[in-house]
Amino acid sequence: QAVRIKPFEAFDAQGYRITPIRATHDPASTPVVYVIEKDGKSIFYANDSGEYSDESMACLKKLSKPLTVVSFDCTSACDDNTYFGHPTFNRCKKMRELLIDEKIADKDTIFVLNHFSHNGAQVVYDEFSKIAAGDGFLVSYDGMVLEF
Repeated sequence: QAVRIKPFEAFDAQGYRITPIRATHDPASTPVVYVIEKDGKSIFYANDSGEYSDESMACLKKLSKPLTVVSFDCTSACDDNTYFGHPTFNRCKKMRELLIDEKIADKDTIFVLNHFSHNGAQVVYDEFSKIAAGDGFLVSYDGMVLEF
């Protein structure tokens, strides 16, 4: 059965608590990203979004404990010339810092970079994963399994 979701209105699905967070992507629609929680663990699946609005940050601040995993869109990788709704590596570092400063994430949160484009710079896995690891990020790849 299809259910229409709305930003900031959490719902339960097959034992998971899912909270849609308003994304910064297509201003002509209502895009969302998700916080998914189960058994005291959480992932913020934050692909296809730039920086978060005050309203989205306020919702994230209401989480009962810091996020376990954050998966960021990093479309342009090391290229700082990007387009709306798709961060670069430098912007992901700033968003991570903000999440930690606001106690939405902490030193134990795992940060993963995802959603790369051939239009970015240094997006080849072997190259970018070394760069990202130097700043404490994992880089996703097809078939990656992350246990937490």
